[in-house]
Amino acid sequence: PEGIARLANSGINVMQVTELQSINISGNGF
Repeated sequence: PEGIARLANSGINVMQVTELQSINISGNGF
């Protein structure tokens, strides 16, 4: 259960990071 929860949390973090990166890229005009 702990491993599954960690995987879920890491997956959510990855999604948030990719969203932030896409926002930064679009905001910078790249």
